[in-house]
Amino acid sequence: MKFLKLLPFVSLILFGSAKSQAYEYPYQKTYFSTATVALFKSRYDATKPPSVDLNINLIHRSEELTIDGKTDFPVRVYPQRGQRAPLIFVLSGMGGSGTDGTGSWIAEEFYQQGYNAVVIPSIFNFQVVFSAVQSSTASGADAAVPGITTEDAKTLYAIMKRVVQEAKKQIGIDVSSYGMFGYSMGALHAAFIAQLDEQEKAFDFKKVLLVNPPVRLDYGMRALDRMVTGPVLSWQKAYAKKLGVHMFHPKAKAKAASAVARITEELLPSVIGPYVTKNEGQYDINSPSYFSNLRQKLAYFKDFNDKKGPSKAIPESHLSLGIGGLFRESLARVIFVTQAIDDMGVLQNPFDNKSSDARVEEAKLRYGYFDYFSQVVMKFFRERRGIEPNVGGLFKENSYLGIANYLKTANHVQLRHNLNDFLIEEQDVDFLKETFGSRAKFYPYGGHLGNLWYQDNVQDFREFFKGL
Repeated sequence: MKFLKLLPFVSLILFGSAKSQAYEYPYQKTYFSTATVALFKSRYDATKPPSVDLNINLIHRSEELTIDGKTDFPVRVYPQRGQRAPLIFVLSGMGGSGTDGTGSWIAEEFYQQGYNAVVIPSIFNFQVVFSAVQSSTASGADAAVPGITTEDAKTLYAIMKRVVQEAKKQIGIDVSSYGMFGYSMGALHAAFIAQLDEQEKAFDFKKVLLVNPPVRLDYGMRALDRMVTGPVLSWQKAYAKKLGVHMFHPKAKAKAASAVARITEELLPSVIGPYVTKNEGQYDINSPSYFSNLRQKLAYFKDFNDKKGPSKAIPESHLSLGIGGLFRESLARVIFVTQAIDDMGVLQNPFDNKSSDARVEEAKLRYGYFDYFSQVVMKFFRERRGIEPNVGGLFKENSYLGIANYLKTANHVQLRHNLNDFLIEEQDVDFLKETFGSRAKFYPYGGHLGNLWYQDNVQDFREFFKGL
C-alpha cells in the first residue's frame, strides 16, 4: 500500500523535475480510467474507410463445423496506397477482433503518421481459435486450446505472415520495414513473437513497443477474475445481512446475481452506448473533449435499489464488474469453440449446432480465467497429450519471467506501463525495471489501457516509432 500512496509523486520521478511538464492525465481511479477503453471506435466515416478487411483462415476444419456460418476471421489493414512505407502490426488485447475499436483507433493513429498498419486479433478471439489455432495431440486428433503463450505466439506469427502475403497480393501493399505494437495480452504475445522473429527473420522487427502487459500470467488471470468475484461476493454479503441469512444462502446469491445482471446489461450500456453509436458534437471521437469529459458523462447514475434517490458517482466496483464481465463473456465463447472442436466434457450442457447460448452461458458462470487454465488447459495436457504438467513451471515459462534474458538484451524492444494497472503489482514493476532498465517508462495513472488516447502517451508512441 505504501507504493500506491506514492503515486501522486511518481510523475516527478518519471518525467523529470518540476520544471518538466507534469503528467496531467485527468482520471486517477483505476477502473474509471480503464472504462475509457470502451469508447474507442474508428475516426473515419464507415462509408469511406481508408482500410481494407482481409478474411484469413489457416485451418480447414470439418465442413460440418462453422462459427456463425463462417470459417475465417477478419483482419483490418490500413495501406499507404501508392507508396512504400513501414508497416506496424497492432496486436490486440484479450478477446479483441481484427476490426475492434481499440485496435482500429491505434492503427489509424499510425496510418495518419504515414505507416502501413495491420490490426492482428487476439488468440483468445473465438473466430481465431476456430480458424487458426491447431493444438497438437498425442493421437493426432483435431483440437484447439489457446493459453500456452509459446504456442500462441507461433500461431499469431503465422497469421501475421499470411496477412502480409495477402495484403501484397490483394492490395499491393509496399513495405519498407516492420514494427510491432502490442497492448494488454497482445503485449505479452508481442514479446514472444519478437523473440521468435530473431530466429526466423520473417519481419526483422526494427522497433517493438509493449504496452500494459501482464507480467505473471497467473497473477493477471486472477486479477481478471477478481474484477467479477470481488463485487459479487461483496453484494452477497450485503444482501445476506439485509435478509438475515448467510452470504452463500440461495436468496443472497440470487439477489447478487440480479444486481450483476442489471449492471452489466442495463447500466453500463446506457452510459457508454451513446458514445459509440453517435458521431456528432460531444460524441464525435475527433472532438478534443471526447475522452477527457468522461467524468461529467459517466460520473452519475441512479441506484437500481433507490431510483427515487439522488444520482451519485458510479462506484469502482460497478465499473470493475462491467469490465470483468466483458472479459468473461469473451472467454466463454472461446471455451464453447474449443469444446465444439474437441469435447473434453468440461461443459455439461449438450452441444447444439443450432444455438450456442446454453453452453456459452454455462462457460461464463463456471469458468474464470484461472479456472480455464487450471481446469481446461491442464485437462487438455493430461488427456490429449498424455503429459502431467508442472503448473507453476508452465506459468513461468509462458510469462515475461520465461523470456527475461531475451528482454534484457533486446534493445529494439521497449515497454510502457501504468502503475495503477490492475494486472500488475509492486514486484512486477520491480521486475520490469530490472529487465528493461531505461527502455521502460511508467505512468502514474491510466489503469489498464485507459491512457492510450491521452496526448502525452500518443506523442510518446509517435516518438518511439520515428525512423522505423
